[in-house]
Amino acid sequence: MIDVTNSKYVARVMHPRPVAVLISISSKGLVNGCTVAWFTPVNVSPFIYAVSLSYRRLTYKYVKESQQATLNIIPYAMLKEAHYVGSVSGEEVPDKLSKAGLELEYSEEFKVPHIKGVPAYVESVLKDELRYEDHALLTFQATKVFVDESIFKERFYDEKANILLHVGGDIYAYGYKYVTIH
Repeated sequence: MIDVTNSKYVARVMHPRPVAVLISISSKGLVNGCTVAWFTPVNVSPFIYAVSLSYRRLTYKYVKESQQATLNIIPYAMLKEAHYVGSVSGEEVPDKLSKAGLELEYSEEFKVPHIKGVPAYVESVLKDELRYEDHALLTFQATKVFVDESIFKERFYDEKANILLHVGGDIYAYGYKYVTIH
């Protein structure tokens, strides 16, 4: 065993992790999103989840302005699009979601769009923020959770869902192999 405590890659011991795109909207109606892998459920009823997000992200600014976001779970089929969204700044490429080839859809009740064709997405409002040195831990309360019922069976994704996983940097993985213990 080696000590990696002071490595900039220390958090990678907790990877691979599912990939999502967090989308928000500015007070002027501009839409931006960023790729995230540092998110987790924190409460079931009501459903609350947390996302660790850098202060440098334009999406962070938009979340603070609108107090809303959608969390879009990304399939392996959208690998290139998700990587592009996570690699390009919304400050430099204002319409980066469409430039990535992602099609956005709007619900009738929620002003922040979601990505068409994802296995699941969560419409949510900002609840709390914990500030740390280079990231904020934002907690969101879901207002609605949508899943593709063809690949989400009963309580979990079907093995064919192929949810994209982030290993680190430009390395990704996919695939589920379920094991039931009795």
